[in-house]
Amino acid sequence: MQIFSGAVRREFPYELNGKRDVLDSLFYRGVVQSQKSHRRPQVDFGSKKSIYKDIIHEIEELMQKPLIRDFVDCIDTLANCDDRARIAISLVQNIPYDETENYRHSYGVLYDNTGDCYDKSILMIYLLKELGL
Repeated sequence: MQIFSGAVRREFPYELNGKRDVLDSLFYRGVVQSQKSHRRPQVDFGSKKSIYKDIIHEIEELMQKPLIRDFVDCIDTLANCDDRARIAISLVQNIPYDETENYRHSYGVLYDNTGDCYDKSILMIYLLKELGL
């Protein structure tokens, strides 16, 4: 399977200081399909160490990190540090909710433009970390 197949452009609305705008970016179906075999990590919510471990695993996922970097760079060029955080938060909040049993990597949430609470939370952490916040 070719990873960079099935390119699609996605638009992500966000709001900053009362003004609405859209950030668009290119994503690849091949990347998402290569990640579909991964199952949602089992999280013991009584253990902060377990949650932290799962989040770090997601953040350090080697395949998606360079691919999401372009998306992060787009956010980075839009505003100063505080406003970049506001943009990232608004972008994730505007991604439609979709409850699923299947685990989606952050890249998959962006590609599908949908996600559940768990997947969107991981995406938010990922974006804020990559923005240096």
